[in-house]
Amino acid sequence: MPNFPIRTYEGSHREIGLRRGKELSATLRVPPASGARKAFAAACMERASELHPPLIDLFDGMIEGSGFDRGDFMVMFFARQQSMLGCTVIAAAPPLSAAGGTIVARNYDWFTADREWREARILRPRGFPACAAFTHHWWGNPDVVTENGLCVFVASLMPKIAEEPGIQWNLLVDAAVERCASTAEAVALLSAAPHLRSMNYLVADSGSAAVVEASAAGTKVRWAKDGFCAATNIALGENPERILRAESDDKILASQVPFRSVHSAAGMRRALKRYRRAARLATNASATDAGDLGKVTEDDILRVLQDHDVPVCCGHASPYIEFNWATIWTSVCRPAERAMKVSADFACRPDFATLRGM
Repeated sequence: MPNFPIRTYEGSHREIGLRRGKELSATLRVPPASGARKAFAAACMERASELHPPLIDLFDGMIEGSGFDRGDFMVMFFARQQSMLGCTVIAAAPPLSAAGGTIVARNYDWFTADREWREARILRPRGFPACAAFTHHWWGNPDVVTENGLCVFVASLMPKIAEEPGIQWNLLVDAAVERCASTAEAVALLSAAPHLRSMNYLVADSGSAAVVEASAAGTKVRWAKDGFCAATNIALGENPERILRAESDDKILASQVPFRSVHSAAGMRRALKRYRRAARLATNASATDAGDLGKVTEDDILRVLQDHDVPVCCGHASPYIEFNWATIWTSVCRPAERAMKVSADFACRPDFATLRGM
């Protein structure tokens, strides 16, 4: 039995929003927003409507179900800008994958206080693909797999404050999983959309994978090379192998969005170390990282996610304990199987339960 709740939402987008709004009315605090913020949120709402109109029906249902002030909740739903640095996502697609099809696995790192909000969601919006998701967010889904065999996983980037209206990360995930059936389609949607928040989107189907690095300034796409791609919390562009080979860590970090604090600078350095650790899978640098004949298995990827030396699995030692920060779940997805398994614990203590939304 899973040690987390599983909620099922089905019906029209408005009906799904109505139910979720009723749930949120008892748990979510919506802060008051200024007139300027509401005007900006209204413009962001228009961008979301242009991309995927059902998102507005979802919002309207949440307003009706919750009783929240429409203007204040509009800011939270469409225009909230926040970014924290954690998470490691790794994909092994053909020809690297030993499974024949793509394997995607991730650690989700976050504040330990949010462990109580972890839950699985089975989403069946009428007229759109069903999906299974795992999250701690009041509505956003950072890990999703659809009945079409598309998965989307996110990892935050250093924030670049958007001055022009854009679309919130979780609404882009919703649009991608409802409108797209392949990696190529999801990459096209995410590349064309105006982004509000800086984010890495790792998207994959049974035969391919790619990372879309997105911010208010635009997007860059890196397709899996020889079957490998990964995302942490650092922007490495379209050819990370060249950058990692040619540049020192200090120079790579200097190219990122300016750090707001010593803590964010340290977080970026750790994100780069996690990426380098993941990339060893592709180079077969260690006999413990590569399966037979240079193929990568699920267990190989999980060994990376369980690493305490970098660390990739975090929360066991300083400085993470002082920050109340840890890996709060690990998930594994095989898009060809239209399923995702999740362990709501440290990666080094796996206790997986399988989610199927189809």
